[in-house]
Amino acid sequence: MFQLRLDGYSYAYIAKEVGVSRQYVQQVLAPPKEIRDHIVDKYNGRCLDCGLYVGASGQVHHDKDTGEDFNDIENLVLLCVSCHRKNHGGSVEVWKNYIKGMR
Repeated sequence: MFQLRLDGYSYAYIAKEVGVSRQYVQQVLAPPKEIRDHIVDKYNGRCLDCGLYVGASGQVHHDKDTGEDFNDIENLVLLCVSCHRKNHGGSVEVWKNYIKGMR
């Protein structure tokens, strides 16, 4: 998966090729700990959307889903599980795949 990402393929393309969900691919290829810690600090551990304190258990979300700045640190925000789900359309099936991919 990592080589496909380095080759410039999207998470959706990689997921299709590997046979897993896009969310799983994104989770596996998540930002390094240093960047994740920076995002948690940037938002004082609070969900950007609802303000709930989530600390390090918050989920790093790509604010814009497309474009060259997709993985830029300015495009990453901290969300709680509920708001992250809402940002991805709230689809139960999408969320089940996301959770399944984390196991």
